[in-house]
Amino acid sequence: MEKLDIKKVYIDTRFKTADSKGDADFTVQLPKSFNIPDDTVCYVDDVSIPVSWPTIGDRNNKFYFSVNFDDFTYWFDVTLDTKNYNGQSFVTELENKMNDAVALIYHITFQLTYDTLDNKLTISFTDLRTVRATRMTVTLYGDTELMAGQFHTSAVSAPRSINDNIRLTSNYVMVEAFSYENHPVNPFSTHLNMHAIRNLYMLSSALSNYDTVSNFSLDTIVKKIPVKANYNEIIFDNASEGFDYITLSRRSLDRIDFKLVDSHGSTIDLRNNHFSFSLVFQRQN
Repeated sequence: MEKLDIKKVYIDTRFKTADSKGDADFTVQLPKSFNIPDDTVCYVDDVSIPVSWPTIGDRNNKFYFSVNFDDFTYWFDVTLDTKNYNGQSFVTELENKMNDAVALIYHITFQLTYDTLDNKLTISFTDLRTVRATRMTVTLYGDTELMAGQFHTSAVSAPRSINDNIRLTSNYVMVEAFSYENHPVNPFSTHLNMHAIRNLYMLSSALSNYDTVSNFSLDTIVKKIPVKANYNEIIFDNASEGFDYITLSRRSLDRIDFKLVDSHGSTIDLRNNHFSFSLVFQRQN
């Protein structure tokens, strides 16, 4: 049987290559090239990742909506500030951003309320027009519709929206009850999801054998890492020997790429924190 050149590689992102994009999108350079024989498998083990990403960041800080009245549609996309939020601070931030966005049209104001006990968000609006020829409607846009080109005149290929946080799975249209009333007959109501990242996914084109698939368009996953810690804590995760392995055969390893993403494929913002893990190589019997 052909001998393994290497049995274990220890990786710390502090020692990534100079051309790496960051601690969640990086390349490591091994001290020399190692040959991987047939019937070899690899386990990602000893994972240690700090939970340092904010509740809202570049991966999920956008919200898209439109306001229609008098046969004209106004389009808005707002960006929430990057930071950690609880339910109340998130709702306050969203209300402020929505009202700042519509301030120039002068005909609408939004009211967002938060039920602390039930973790429930309600979005409503007030029609400020003195003369109303038509009803006012407000549309909140889901990711599928955004990517299909239903927002304004072009498709939003990467929405990076807060829709996971507010559980908005498709367009929602709020309609004013009658021309002489101020408020929508059907305000948007939802239970907030402030823990949208349940799992992290480690990708590697160098290690992947393209023999795993997902239903969220990621095909180079080499490790799923459950988020079992809170903010400012450390995730520890080990391999399940005999089950969660990567199939390797007859390749040479010297530079290995890695990327840490969520289920949307968005790179995790570790805020310049490093993490570490091991690669364990074994021959199959």
